[in-house]
Amino acid sequence: DGYYIARGDDGFGFFSIGAAFGMPLDMIPSDYGAWALNAGVTLYSTESDVYANPDDTFVTYNLGLSLAF
Repeated sequence: DGYYIARGDDGFGFFSIGAAFGMPLDMIPSDYGAWALNAGVTLYSTESDVYANPDDTFVTYNLGLSLAF
């Protein structure tokens, strides 16, 4: 609902698939908490009529640093 421009409410909006990875940063002493490096990638596939989408298929990436204490 809300993905199409004047075509109605039914049909294919988008499809996505992705993967995420995490790696502990063991070189940082545990006195400072548990640090980890995180990364991910997601592939999106849409129809050409999806609202405000310049490409039918595109990839997004993310990179992060986490701390647990």
